[in-house]
Order: sequence, then C-alpha cells, then structure tokens
Amino acid sequence: MGNGLNPVTLGGMPDYLTPGPFTKLPPGFPVADNLAAVREAVQNTLIHAFWLGAYGGVPKRDGEANLRAVSAMLEKAAELSEFPPGQPRTPDARVQVTCRSFSVLGVALLRASGIPARYRH
Repeated sequence: MGNGLNPVTLGGMPDYLTPGPFTKLPPGFPVADNLAAVREAVQNTLIHAFWLGAYGGVPKRDGEANLRAVSAMLEKAAELSEFPPGQPRTPDARVQVTCRSFSVLGVALLRASGIPARYRH
C-alpha cells in the first residue's frame, strides 16, 4: 500500500477488518445464500423512517434512524418484537431507519452467509 497508512488501522480510523459482535449473527437469524432471501430478511427487520405514512400511519420513534451498527439495529429489533430479526413482523415492530441501514444490514447478512460484499456510497 504505497500511501504510508497502516492497512489495518487506516491511519487511526476504526478497524473494519476485525469481526465485530454481530459477525456471527444470533441463533435463528435467517442467513441465506441468495439475494432474494437476504432482501426479505432485511425488509422484515427494517422500515424506512420517511415512509411510515405509507404503512398506515406507524408512529415515528425518535433516535432509531441514527442507529449505525448492525448490533444496535438487531438489539432494537429484539426490543420491538418477540419474533427474531428477519422473520415477518408488522411495520410498527420494525426498526425505523434510513436507506443506509438497509445496505449495511444486507451486507452483514451476505458476509455472514460467506458471500463477499461491501457497501459503497
């Protein structure tokens, strides 16, 4: 890497190469080897905070759209419903997020399935 930065720490930035707490997903979380199953699991867990009105007026919950880590999203999902994340749930039992979170959770599921993936914005 000719830029002089340590390839692991990227010049003091967080180490994204080291597995985090949800590199291994919780037991029962649906992990699949196809995009349709990953998409379904993501859409069953999350709901876009700006589209709540399209789901019958689901009340907005403050702060959820700022969840960044997959671990925080899955913890919130567990608080909202007794159903495991990824399983079908009503719109009010999904974590209210922004577009980025759909990509982040999708990439995490793909990686957990052994499929190389990354999010690029």
